[in-house]
Amino acid sequence: MITLAWLGGCTTSLEHAPCPTIIIDGEFNDWATTPEAGDLVAISNGRRLWIRLRLDAEPVSLQNLDAPWTLELDFDDPETDDMRIDFSPSQSGRGVDFRSIRNGNPIDGSPYDVGFLFAPTIASADFEMMLEAPCRTGGTITLRTGTENTSLQTRFTPRPSDRAVRTPRSIPPPAPDVIRVVSWNVLYGRLLHDQERSARILTALQPDILLLQELEDGQTPRHVAEFLNTTLGREPSPWNVTASPIGSGLRSMAASRGGMQMGDDEPIRLARTPDRFLRAAIIGTPVPGHGMLLASSVHLKCCGGPGDDSDMERIAEAMALVNAIEGIVNRSDQQDRAFARSTDGARTVDRGITGVIIGGDLNLVGSRVPLEVLESARTRRGDMKAADLLHLDGSSNATWSDASSSFTPGRLDYVLYSTGTLEFDHGFILDSRRMETVDATATGLKPHDTMLSDHAPLVLDVRLGD
Repeated sequence: MITLAWLGGCTTSLEHAPCPTIIIDGEFNDWATTPEAGDLVAISNGRRLWIRLRLDAEPVSLQNLDAPWTLELDFDDPETDDMRIDFSPSQSGRGVDFRSIRNGNPIDGSPYDVGFLFAPTIASADFEMMLEAPCRTGGTITLRTGTENTSLQTRFTPRPSDRAVRTPRSIPPPAPDVIRVVSWNVLYGRLLHDQERSARILTALQPDILLLQELEDGQTPRHVAEFLNTTLGREPSPWNVTASPIGSGLRSMAASRGGMQMGDDEPIRLARTPDRFLRAAIIGTPVPGHGMLLASSVHLKCCGGPGDDSDMERIAEAMALVNAIEGIVNRSDQQDRAFARSTDGARTVDRGITGVIIGGDLNLVGSRVPLEVLESARTRRGDMKAADLLHLDGSSNATWSDASSSFTPGRLDYVLYSTGTLEFDHGFILDSRRMETVDATATGLKPHDTMLSDHAPLVLDVRLGD
């Protein structure tokens, strides 16, 4: 049981201080300008409300709790509806419920109605939240948890923003010397089911390496390669595609120009359940003068909470992928050393694996351990690091959203790169709804194009290190 007590929030001495604009990314760096004021803190600029919750307890998953928690927002302004947000509501035991309270009467709604989101999506003891809450006079926020109805409480008073509202940016084109990686869960094969929208997105992004998840069993690497060659062209070399085996219902694929199958064509199997294979594809991407980039697209087990069967399966899947990648790199290094010996030490820069990239839908709604496993890959190319990517408007790092779902937007998708050989240049998450009309027009995108999937495309630009 988590024991909570009443703790104060913003003090009156801060009422006229600028209100920072918080990025909902689970990093908490931008709360540094907000003085420590307890375990529940709230700030408002009169339009948006940001909340920080710190728990003196083991990490929890707010959308998969043992018992419901309720966040009560009671506004002083009588013209503003109060709000109730239930984490893991009793009806379903998971997700988030939202109600507005008007004249004491609850009105069912969706957390998407007020743009509610929080981070991190994984289990944590520290959360930041945001919602649209226009108010002039402030109010009180109460968090009630567990069956004993223990609570935290704080007050807030709207303050002016410390800077102008961020304006969405256009899609930056890749620099001439970077390699652009795009990772995208295309939701039940919609890449090929809606080729017109898919083509606009990929044309706007111009990937060099494309990591895809949720292709259907009937969609083959040849189908995807034909679509990419038609959409993005066959020059300077045609697109090639590798795929996870048929049988899971949803396939992962990896694509690049001139790409090639690495190692054997056997499925990546789980150590303890060898009858099951991983939804992962690996491709080698030639980089003239530098050797080969090894890129993997992966789709880990969905759903669940920290430490449960789904979480443990994600960990096992991550371990299987790491073992496969390490095996391919080790074999490549052995072949390069043998080649060097047979040619009296001739250069092999065009043969070896120069860097490693892993991208995909990791479904991290439980523990962080699956990501830590991927970051632990030992390939002698430096540590693996998950790129810190934000939406073009700088608001959050959520990669998934579905307004028809009871789950709020969250970060499910990641791209990792080997830091010893690859240098981060730029990156972003694409949601065409957040782009200005002029920007969308300049790229050929339409405002709702990325609603093709409930997952947003992730874009990572990297350079090869010296």
